[in-house]
Amino acid sequence: MAITDAQKQFIEKVGSLASNDMHTSGVLASLTVAQAILESGWGNSALAVNANALFGIKATTAWKGKVYSKETQECYDGVSFTTIEALFRAYDSWEESINDHSDFLVANSRYAAVIGETDYKTACTTIKAAGYATDPDYANKLVNLIEQYDLTAYDAVKMNGGNTMKIMLDPGHYGKYNNSPANKAYWESEAMWKLCAYLKTALEVYGITIGVTRTDRNIDREVFSRGQAAKGYDLFISLHSNAVESSVNESTDYPVVYVPLNKQGDAIGNKLAAIVESTMNTKQKGRIATRAGSSGADYYGVIRGAVSVGVVGILIEHSFHTQTAATNWLLSDANLKLLANAEAAVIAEHYGIKKETTTSSDISSAVSYLVRVTGNPLNIRKGPGTNYAVVGSITDKGVYTIVEESTGAGAKKWGRLKSGAGWISLDYTTKI
Repeated sequence: MAITDAQKQFIEKVGSLASNDMHTSGVLASLTVAQAILESGWGNSALAVNANALFGIKATTAWKGKVYSKETQECYDGVSFTTIEALFRAYDSWEESINDHSDFLVANSRYAAVIGETDYKTACTTIKAAGYATDPDYANKLVNLIEQYDLTAYDAVKMNGGNTMKIMLDPGHYGKYNNSPANKAYWESEAMWKLCAYLKTALEVYGITIGVTRTDRNIDREVFSRGQAAKGYDLFISLHSNAVESSVNESTDYPVVYVPLNKQGDAIGNKLAAIVESTMNTKQKGRIATRAGSSGADYYGVIRGAVSVGVVGILIEHSFHTQTAATNWLLSDANLKLLANAEAAVIAEHYGIKKETTTSSDISSAVSYLVRVTGNPLNIRKGPGTNYAVVGSITDKGVYTIVEESTGAGAKKWGRLKSGAGWISLDYTTKI
């Protein structure tokens, strides 16, 4: 069946709104558009016409906004439908409905697997499994709509009205700042200045336009203005390492990404916290957090500044420089480059951006995950391929951390061991 002009206009309007929303909420645009089509009957349902409600979200006692009452059908046993009278959330515009739909998903932990999912089929089955709708064929209906009307086109990155994403990086502190009590060779300002430079390079490989709040490591700049420098950009990232007071604390070792109180940034924040945790191999899980100041606004001036100009602002604490292992890890330039590559890959994946260039330093990709060795013995080679010399072997079929992948002779894929011992064939391992 050919698409009508009205349907085309509906898709274009909702698709544009959903695409803009996706980059702050992490809810896949194609999923949002398909749900809007299905739930609102192409914008013709009583809820859509009379209440600007595209998704049929019921109004519980916790909802403080407008409501609209209507009959609806529910399938509680997976077979038969029952008609009930229910209250639904109502809005002033379709944009407000789309934003609230995403806020609803983000705020409910049962939909956690939907947030940040980039595969439309998985997103559709996941949201049904989480209980969004009682219709047993709900996921299939969404997938069919996405495929029939090519809704994945709205999943592609389109930032600031164009095709190039812009990120403002903030290298935390200037001069000599925050000397580690765990290792006097470490200064937070120095490490984050280096990380900023490496991250800039890693992101530019994806064609992302990068700005930096300070071009001289020894010149300070007021924090709020640094956040405001992101005006016209799509994302602001301030780079830091954390501290537990001023003494050594070996028990606290986790990355935390501070996100705005308005919840924009939660999706990318969660992903960055997770990749920092896995790359640094911290003792505790990475997490996101918010922090409010006495005025009720965001505590951190850089985040507050970014929010004031309509930009998603986040602050990454790369674990704690009061913890010896984390401090020593951050002192390594090689590790900082690894961290930059990993963070850049996560950012690009989240926003649907593919690499524009391939350089000699970009042949292999930075990762961090665990594998169990299945081959016995498994040779360790100096480089990624059987054309490299054997420098050792693994005979215990144990668990090892892979921090880099590459193609090479003699295997489908090679992995570099975190220990620095060399490379192993991943054909004889199982990812865990």
